[in-house]
Amino acid sequence: MDIEGFTEYHELINFLNNGQFDELQFKEEKIELAESKPVYLPEGFRNISLGDSQLAKSIRGYIKKRGFSLEKFSRYGIGYGTSGSTYGYLIIPFYYKGQLRYYNARNVIGKGPRYNNPDKDITGLGKQFIIFNHDALEMYRSVFICEGALNALTIGDRAIATMGKAISAFQVNELLKSQCERFIILLDPDAKEYAINLAFKLVAYKKVKVVFLPDGKDVNDLGRSQTLKLVYATRYQSYQELISIRNSLK
Repeated sequence: MDIEGFTEYHELINFLNNGQFDELQFKEEKIELAESKPVYLPEGFRNISLGDSQLAKSIRGYIKKRGFSLEKFSRYGIGYGTSGSTYGYLIIPFYYKGQLRYYNARNVIGKGPRYNNPDKDITGLGKQFIIFNHDALEMYRSVFICEGALNALTIGDRAIATMGKAISAFQVNELLKSQCERFIILLDPDAKEYAINLAFKLVAYKKVKVVFLPDGKDVNDLGRSQTLKLVYATRYQSYQELISIRNSLK
């Protein structure tokens, strides 16, 4: 329907019943999943609740400024780097069924790139094979999809993060095969088309709600309560409604 520009299912049925497809070739999409390797937190890692240095105080000040609970972050095993290439970075571990699979290192203090995540050579997995809080997909019927881990942490235990607006085929497959029944898509405001495209891939199998955030504001900027107000004010969308939303973006 998407490729042919149909808006009604009966148009699709007529097309399939009457069409000649001999000249077309359909290829199965294959996803290569590299073998994961044991992952360890970087040298110098310290839990967010530990340490009395100026570095520790600055990192904790940043966390509080973003509206997070230090106690909650401590329970999640979130910490910071005290030496080496992750000095001054907030470090967020990614666990799958209790096993560390990846970590997100975000620059908070000092110089260096904004993110300093582990290389694929270390983990065996690129970020296209990673979902933050993956376990939520098997624990809850409704799950929020965000771009970054801090946005997911703002929402709480029922939120995951895809580590970017471009969702990989592997990540989509993880969403589709999960026990979760409803997805609320909360990508950043500059990713509206990516959000709609993700919804199209899910809507035939799951209930889907695309929520558009105000320009220049992500989930953490808005805060949990304001984001949830937008969520509750938006209903779940059908395929036809997603077509209309996509057309309105052009």
